[in-house]
Amino acid sequence: KRTTLDLDVQYYTKKSKKHDRILGLEARTIDDFLESKTVASTGNAYLAYDPEKLNYQIYSFFIQDKYEIIDEKLFITLGSKFGYNEFTNFNFQPTIRASYLQSDNHMLWSSISRAVRTPTRGEDGITVLAAYSGSTALKFGRAQAWTPSSRNNPVLSIWFEKKNKYEVTSY
Repeated sequence: KRTTLDLDVQYYTKKSKKHDRILGLEARTIDDFLESKTVASTGNAYLAYDPEKLNYQIYSFFIQDKYEIIDEKLFITLGSKFGYNEFTNFNFQPTIRASYLQSDNHMLWSSISRAVRTPTRGEDGITVLAAYSGSTALKFGRAQAWTPSSRNNPVLSIWFEKKNKYEVTSY
């Protein structure tokens, strides 16, 4: 059983004719209960969580600035997310993105970002299985988006990921 309460607030401001800024805050609290599984005939646990009941929080803040380099054609977006959780502690996730509007319904974009994955509850405190203690990834992306009509937004994406600091811990 899991109960999640999430608060997400975003603020958009136009700093100038060619500069937009978005700020955001997120706070999430998660209360879960993962019941250990036992073999009926022996009563021995084959999957046990320690502790079975846990409450944890995730906090984050982001800032993103979008600059128009060539009028209504070329845009550069710079930003970062700053997060904290009990599993990976403080993390910094910068990003840079370039987008080129080829026509009113066709955009080409590319980005480089650092992403940090928050481990799932099932990866911490399992007595029988291996668990991950967190990972980071450096992501390079290129995508092309087009809009055949104002009602559809199909996107074609190609991604490459390089993972590092991937630790495996056995219990």
